[in-house]
Order: sequence, then C-alpha cells, then structure tokens
Amino acid sequence: TPTNAGVAANNSSPPLTQPTAITTPASGIYYAQLASVRTVDGAQAAASKFQRDLGGVLGSVKTSVKQVDLGAGKGITYRVVVGPVLDRNTANSLCQSIKGKGQDCFVAVMP
Repeated sequence: TPTNAGVAANNSSPPLTQPTAITTPASGIYYAQLASVRTVDGAQAAASKFQRDLGGVLGSVKTSVKQVDLGAGKGITYRVVVGPVLDRNTANSLCQSIKGKGQDCFVAVMP
C-alpha cells in the first residue's frame, strides 16, 4: 500500500525487505530510487546505510531492494528504493528532501 511521505518523521527504522523481482517496466507505482547495485548483499548494505543516514527524511516510508532483470547480456541488478509513495509529486518531493541531504535520487515507476 502506498505511503504518504509527508507524514512526520519517526525515529524507528523499518525493517529491510528481501529483494523483489521486477520483470516488466512501469506499471504506475512510484518509488524514490537511491542506487542500483550488482549484488544483493551490496544492495542490502546500501539500503541499511540509507535508512540509517536518511531516517529523518524518510519518516515512515520504508527502504527496500528490488531485483531487476535488465535482459539478455545485461544481467540482474538490485535497485535500492524508498516507497511506494502515493504519486509522482510525492516521489518528487521525497527525492528533493533526499537530495537536500547530499544523496542522489530520482523517481522510478515500477510494478
């Protein structure tokens, strides 16, 4: 269920989730993408770091790892994302707050 990123920040860190496979592009669920990593261990370590470093900005919105098959010859990658959030505007606002903390971020649409 999408979460409203505009809620007051909470200091407890939500648990990280196991990677979720993504096999098709954009189906209308918005996330803030923080990184793309080649290994699941690297992605989970990055997700933990982002949750710790950006917890005040993220509030109750969870960090997760999404597995993505890039197709023939490109292999699998793991995206570190925050969300889902309600809509593109909420994702944009969340990314702007994250960028304000010095972390790259862009809006990603995933199934």
